[in-house]
Amino acid sequence: MKQFRSIFRKTKNSEKIITFVFIAYATISSMAALAEESSITSKIRSTFDNTIGYVTHSSPAHFNDNNELLQPEGYRGWVHIGTQVTPNDMNNGKAIVPEFHNVYIDHKSFNHWKKTGEFRDGTMIVKELMSVGDKKALTGNGYFMGEFTGLEAAVKDSKRFPKEPGNWAYFMYGMKYPLLDKVAAKPTSECNSCHEKNAKDDWVFTQYYPNLRTTKPQQSTSSAK
Repeated sequence: MKQFRSIFRKTKNSEKIITFVFIAYATISSMAALAEESSITSKIRSTFDNTIGYVTHSSPAHFNDNNELLQPEGYRGWVHIGTQVTPNDMNNGKAIVPEFHNVYIDHKSFNHWKKTGEFRDGTMIVKELMSVGDKKALTGNGYFMGEFTGLEAAVKDSKRFPKEPGNWAYFMYGMKYPLLDKVAAKPTSECNSCHEKNAKDDWVFTQYYPNLRTTKPQQSTSSAK
């Protein structure tokens, strides 16, 4: 009986040792796998950092192999920075860019702007165009939004557009629906030169966007809400 108990204790101790060894092996294997995964991730990131693409700077701008900008998605959920209106009836019946312009910037770029007062590499700004609808309402006479009519975008990317002034490129998907799914950048002379001469901050018309003016660092935000 004593001999049986001795064998039982030895067997139980052996099981504990085996269990410990198994747990230790599993732990070491997991750590090795994580280290390998981390190494692979670093290599992937390094590869992206050395190639042209939106992944490098986490930009929402997506391009195809022909360097055409795909129509952005979800921009109405971005940060709204301002709305302007250039009605046709105040511009000899045909405004250059009619009529309402709702302008949005991606969240990451807006946060960067609030911290630095600069537009980061990868910034994307989208302008959605709408027609003037009614001109009378219960609140009085005015210009009220009608239907969606067009879409434009601007992207700052020093690797993709190193020769463009300010590294900004401008895109137009059309002035009426249906819009184009992808477009190439507009010639520098059509958009960039105007922005360079007239925009207040880094090729962006911040003078027309109160949500940018009032959130720029070291500037009064007394009118911001």
